[in-house]
Amino acid sequence: GGEGGGHRTLSGLLGRHYYQQQQHNKSIVFVDFDMTISRLHIFSLMARMGARNAEESLSILRKISDKQLLSLIEDEEEVSKYDDDGDKNGKKGGGLQLIDTTNAAADGDKTREEEHQLFLSDSLQSSPERVKMSGGNRTATIPPYFPNPPPLAKYESRAAMLKGEFRKLANVTDLVVLSRNYEEVIEHVLKRIGLRGCFTGIIGSSKLLGSFKSSKGMAMERIRQSRGVSRNRTILIDDSMPELQDAQRHRLKAIQVPVEGVHGGVTQEQLHGLHQWLTLHY
Repeated sequence: GGEGGGHRTLSGLLGRHYYQQQQHNKSIVFVDFDMTISRLHIFSLMARMGARNAEESLSILRKISDKQLLSLIEDEEEVSKYDDDGDKNGKKGGGLQLIDTTNAAADGDKTREEEHQLFLSDSLQSSPERVKMSGGNRTATIPPYFPNPPPLAKYESRAAMLKGEFRKLANVTDLVVLSRNYEEVIEHVLKRIGLRGCFTGIIGSSKLLGSFKSSKGMAMERIRQSRGVSRNRTILIDDSMPELQDAQRHRLKAIQVPVEGVHGGVTQEQLHGLHQWLTLHY
């Protein structure tokens, strides 16, 4: 629906479970998917492999092994661990380069692909700097300063780190995926890597476009109002500078994910620091 309809159907957008959370959850953290949870831009990869919609993207993803899927999530040094396992066709390698890429995306999907590439290129062109969480005129560095910070937990892989850190965050805040990728693709990937249970809802491209005029800032503002959460405790984690600026225009907080070349990914330090910040400001 339109603007008014989106406000009335928030429970439908996020699922009934989201609105049955205990009332002590007074913060919401919105997490981007491509190059934030994943290290690579999965939507763009699927489009380059010929996927024109959610169904075709899912068809590609279902053909790859769990280890190949993890190669889209892991740090580069971790990807080599997956090279010993071939796919069903007996080929070897660490990821989606194994899939036939001869089919080009249809012309009708170019606008969607170009929109994603615009956001991606804007992010890649932004100069690297100390990641900050900001809102309004106030800025707080993430991770915050602690006189005696607790040590970071040790994990065997980035996927294990995401599970551990997101589970800790889920104990102190509501986590919602907010992405321009397809809801079905996000659901599929999160389930396969064991992260779906950390998130109370998923807002993907169709919901973002249909109910929030393609604005992440608007989606965050509407949902935080419906939940009675203050702007100071409504946070976006994203790699895209336009998305972060959109959140800030709504006077909401934002954490910029570092990007190097075609690789992004929220870091353990950022998730750990956010958990500490939310705990101290609970």
